[in-house]
Amino acid sequence: MKKILLIAFLFLLNSTHIFAQWEELRNINIGSNITCLAVSENIIYAGTEKGLFISEDNGDNWKELITQDTIDMRVLSVAVKGDTIIIGTRSLGLFISFDNGSKWKNLHNMFDITIDIPINAIVFDNSGSIYVGSENYEISSSSNYGDSWDHKFYEKGYEVTAFICIGNNIIAGTNLGILFSKNGSSLDFYSRKRLDSIGISSFAKNENNVFAGTDNGLYLAEDSGDNWTRVNIDFSDNIQSMVLVNNNIFAISRSKGLFQSIDFGENWKLVNQNLVSYISFGSVRKWSIVIGYEYIFVSADSRIFRAKLSDFGITNVQEKINEFNISLFPNPANNTFRLKYNSDVEKQAQLSIYDYLGKEVLSLSEPCVAGANEKTVDCSRLSTGYYIVKVRCGAGVQTQGLVILK
Repeated sequence: MKKILLIAFLFLLNSTHIFAQWEELRNINIGSNITCLAVSENIIYAGTEKGLFISEDNGDNWKELITQDTIDMRVLSVAVKGDTIIIGTRSLGLFISFDNGSKWKNLHNMFDITIDIPINAIVFDNSGSIYVGSENYEISSSSNYGDSWDHKFYEKGYEVTAFICIGNNIIAGTNLGILFSKNGSSLDFYSRKRLDSIGISSFAKNENNVFAGTDNGLYLAEDSGDNWTRVNIDFSDNIQSMVLVNNNIFAISRSKGLFQSIDFGENWKLVNQNLVSYISFGSVRKWSIVIGYEYIFVSADSRIFRAKLSDFGITNVQEKINEFNISLFPNPANNTFRLKYNSDVEKQAQLSIYDYLGKEVLSLSEPCVAGANEKTVDCSRLSTGYYIVKVRCGAGVQTQGLVILK
C-alpha cells in the first residue's frame, strides 16, 4: 500500500506544471554568442565570442573583464577557483588572472609552438592542479598554475569537450566517449568502453554520482565514473548543458528545451512554459546553464535568462554552493596579504606556501572558527615569483595562486 501511495505521489508531483517566471537580462551588451557560463560564490561569469563578462549582483549589471576591444578574444571555456580565473580561447591559448580579472597573464608556454588550438574545457582538481582539454587530441596539466605543463596525446579523432573532478578522479568527456583517470594528477587517462563513440557535452555531480550529458541522452555513474547506465528520460537527443543542486537536476535538450528532475533522475518534467515565450528551442545553437544563490541562469546564443530557484521548489541553496574557498588580497602582493576563508568546523588551520617547484617556503598553524576567517600573512621573505597557497582546515583543503612582486 505504501509503495502504491509513493508512486501516486510521484506521478502527481511530476504532472504538476511549474510556471517559473523567466526574465531576460538586458544589461549585458555583448553583441555576440555566449559560449559558456560559470558561477563562483555570488559571481556569474559569461564567456563570449568577444571576451569575458561578470556580474556580481545576480545578473542585474555586468562588466567586461577581458574583451575583443583589446585583443581577439573568443572565450570557449572558463574555470574559477577563489580569485583565480582561467579562460581558454579559440586561437590564443590560455589566460590566467590571480585577482579576479584585474590583471591577466597569457600562458604562452602551454604549447611548444604557437598554433591555433581551441581550448574547449578547463578544470581544477582538489589539489589545485589545472587540466586543459583541446581539439588537438590532447590533455594537458599543470601543478603550478601554468608555469610548466605535462601533455598527453591520444589517437587522432579525440577532442576533449568537458571535464569533471570526483575526489581524486578526473573524467574527460570527448566527442568519442569518456577518458577516465584514477591517478589524481596523473595524465594516464584510459577509455571507458561503455560510452565509446558517444559524444559528451557536459557533466554534473553529486558526491560519487556523475551525470553525463551526451548526443544520445543522459547517462549516470553511481561509482565515481566506473560504470554508466542510461537514465530514464523521455528524450534521446543532444543534452547540451546540465546542472545539479541537492537532488534536483536541470538538463537542456537541444530540441525540446529545459527538463527538471526532483528525484535524482527517476522522473522528469518540462519546465519551459514561460521561457518559450522568449525563444524557440530548435533554433538555438548553444545552450549553457548554471545555478547561483537565488537564481537559475540559462544562456541561449547571445541572450541570458534567469528564474528564481524558489519557482522550482528549491530553497537553501547557499550552503551547497558556498564551499570551502580561500581568497587573497592584494594579489599580486609585496610584503603582506590578507587571507580570507570560510570553514564549517572549529579546528586548527594549516597554511602552507609553495614555490613553483613544489618546495614549501612558508608554514603557519592557527585556530580557525566555524564561519568566516581572516588573517594577515607576512610574505616579506618571499622573492618575486609565482607561489601556491594551500589552506587545510578539518577535511577541507583548498589552494590559490599567489604572485609576489618586489
